[in-house]
Amino acid sequence: MTTVERLKRYTPRTILETHWHGAKAVKRSSKEAIEAGRLLLAGKVRAEVALAVGVARQTMYTWKRLLDEGGIDARLRRISAVK
Repeated sequence: MTTVERLKRYTPRTILETHWHGAKAVKRSSKEAIEAGRLLLAGKVRAEVALAVGVARQTMYTWKRLLDEGGIDARLRRISAVK
């Protein structure tokens, strides 16, 4: 079984749809990052924010670091550079 087949078999359909459609994933990710940034700035804990926006806890550590380094704009610049 290939990696792609495993992903399709074990990943919920909603995640697959956003993962495999590049532009949609970027838009969704940007919205999640902005919402996460707002919650973090409001003093919420990373694990709580990750659960609220539906991303992995490890992603929150990356986003928090980017927020500390350059704000929400740094996260958006990083996403647009990937395109």
